Amino acid sequence: ASDRPAGLSNASKQLRRAIWDPLADALEGVETLYLVPDGAFHLIDLYALALDDGRFLVEIGPQIRWLDSGRDLALYAASVARKLDEPTILAVGDVNFDERAASVGTTGDGTRNVALYRGVSASCDVFRQTRWSPLSQSMQEVEAVEAAFDASRVRRLAGTHATEECFKEEAAGNDVLHIATHGFFLNDRCAGAETNPLLLSGLVFAGANQREVSETQDDGILTAEEVGALDLRNVELAVLSACDTGRGEVAVGEGVFGLRRAFHVAGVSTVVMSLWPTPDAAAQGWMAQFYSGLGQGRSIAQSARDASLARLEQLRAQRLPTHPQHWCGFIAAGDWR
Repeated sequence: ASDRPAGLSNASKQLRRAIWDPLADALEGVETLYLVPDGAFHLIDLYALALDDGRFLVEIGPQIRWLDSGRDLALYAASVARKLDEPTILAVGDVNFDERAASVGTTGDGTRNVALYRGVSASCDVFRQTRWSPLSQSMQEVEAVEAAFDASRVRRLAGTHATEECFKEEAAGNDVLHIATHGFFLNDRCAGAETNPLLLSGLVFAGANQREVSETQDDGILTAEEVGALDLRNVELAVLSACDTGRGEVAVGEGVFGLRRAFHVAGVSTVVMSLWPTPDAAAQGWMAQFYSGLGQGRSIAQSARDASLARLEQLRAQRLPTHPQHWCGFIAAGDWR
């Protein structure tokens, strides 16, 4: 399409022709596709695949439900779906990372500052130097959650109170976890992580900019390994509104070792996560649409698809670029109901 870089559009079409078009005849008339990805397919949002006429697969294809394994179908079919009509919710937003930097760029002491996107994907050395900047739209996400449900059922963790320790203590007692913060995925192997890929991804909490001088275990960096050690069996839905929360070390036949795996291991039924860097404003817009759908009683899977469609429609109405980064990239994996 004319509003997307030609290289990206062509690559998206080539990918669609390679992995989707061969199945098109078999999928004709299919309303729901249950997908158990493997290998690099974990990192592809099929909804974002471009069609030859400028539209995207989300606009014409079946509803896609991402599963971790085929046995999940039997598991969910045998269980009673819990409604999210009156959930208890822990919502993290407007985290105080120790506002050392105010804009994107390099600070006077040579450290890197991240502000426009909700995360960083870099080497370990750069990660240690990163200073996390405030996310101005994240509190609006918390307010969208409160607007969709009874605000009295939402517990806020914000500002200096949005600590790693508080999250660990309070997460288990809620039906829904909404975490709007920075996320990270480290491409390079860090020292000490060679045998544990769960140390290469995580979420950022209050005080993370002071982690070098922290005298406690709460350094503001919640790794996937730490998430996997929590007991979150009562949590129905964890929404990870941050960059790259669906990424990790890919192992053929094993899936992705990262936050997605960690939250499922901890007991969470469904994880909403991102597959690429997410601009702050775009994430907020998608999340507002998503929670609006949940609040109206739609399923998790339908709310996620409707959020992408609504964002895409808004961009087109405003004649803005429809780069998938601005309207999709969040997928819901697990129990779709």
